Amino acid sequence: MPLKLFVVGCLLLVTTSMTTAQQTDATLQSLTRMALERNPEIRALLAAAQAAEQRGAQVGGWSDPEIMVQWFANPAQGGGPLRRSAFGVRQMMPWPGTLPAARAGAAAGARARWHALEVARVQLTLAVAETWHARHGQARRIRLIQEHLEWIARLEALARQRHALGLVSQAELLRIEIEREEMRSDLRMANLMAQTLDVKLRGLLNVSDNSTFPTPNGAQPQLQFTPDPAQVGHPMLLEAGSMVQEAEAMARQAKLETRPMFGVGLDIMGPEYSMMESSFAWPIVPSLSVTLPIWRSKTQAMRKEAALRVDVATARIDAATNTIFAERAEAKLMLDQAQESVDLYQKRLIPRATSMADLILLEYSTGKRLADEVIDARRMALDLSIKLEEALTQRNSAVIRLQSLYPGSEN
Repeated sequence: MPLKLFVVGCLLLVTTSMTTAQQTDATLQSLTRMALERNPEIRALLAAAQAAEQRGAQVGGWSDPEIMVQWFANPAQGGGPLRRSAFGVRQMMPWPGTLPAARAGAAAGARARWHALEVARVQLTLAVAETWHARHGQARRIRLIQEHLEWIARLEALARQRHALGLVSQAELLRIEIEREEMRSDLRMANLMAQTLDVKLRGLLNVSDNSTFPTPNGAQPQLQFTPDPAQVGHPMLLEAGSMVQEAEAMARQAKLETRPMFGVGLDIMGPEYSMMESSFAWPIVPSLSVTLPIWRSKTQAMRKEAALRVDVATARIDAATNTIFAERAEAKLMLDQAQESVDLYQKRLIPRATSMADLILLEYSTGKRLADEVIDARRMALDLSIKLEEALTQRNSAVIRLQSLYPGSEN
């Protein structure tokens, strides 16, 4: 089976800014390629698949022929040792169909290993993409908090000017300072969460702890997804199907192993090897042998194991099918919920909250509002903006999961 890099559709990003989309897409593709090349589990599964491909040549060929040399070590009389020696060759042959069944089982087992590799690649690509988009969402959260801190600094400067004129109390200045310290703490926590995601990404890429990655910038992309109803191409199902084929081939081989084996041979005897008189100087004697499998415990165990393997593989197909359908349904619901949240925050709540905060700030500048009201209004707008980023991250995660469950789907 040729080597191929299974990259799911989550690498194709769609954003409102084409330049940001291209940069994000290129970075994610680069990180995914690095993960697929450096991940030790991927390398181990690749080696296992390549090793499994070598089994066909081991189990699908005849056993080595047997060559025999015999001679009289202490003849009563005669010529040289060559004339009193015999030479023979034997070749055993299994029952017809045994070797093709063994080769078919080995080939199916190798295909199962390749499909297992594809499953691991899909899962690794999914993990890298989800972590990257979570990192993007966290970067947006950090930027929103920084902008809020900049706004607090401007508000504090305005409040101190008004305090100097005796227009606001010391309590209002203290309220602004409390908000500033709370936001600084939130910023530190957000940076720690970003570092945690970086640690996870380093683990997926199998790189050193001091490795750095470009920080995602700009608005989060809103990935799109068009499902492909064809399910047969999913590597999890293909792996289970190959396991069924391997078990069925093993069952056929176990059945054929109960049949006799045949052997053919040819002996050439020196003129003085046999005490029998012959008109030939070097008698040639063909032979035929049969191996009878009278000890049934081995073959019975093989047939029982093969039957159980068929049951296991068939159950794994059912389990894989159920898992795929369940995860598709869960991801689809997750996408619908996230999309509803995105629409709610983006189209209905944030515009109103932003307008309200601006109006209250304007009224504060004329002395009609307290600093507490301005901060609360601005904090509401900030919280809604952070929830929007969380909903966008959740939405992208759902799209990526759906793409991994529909191989070949396009954005």
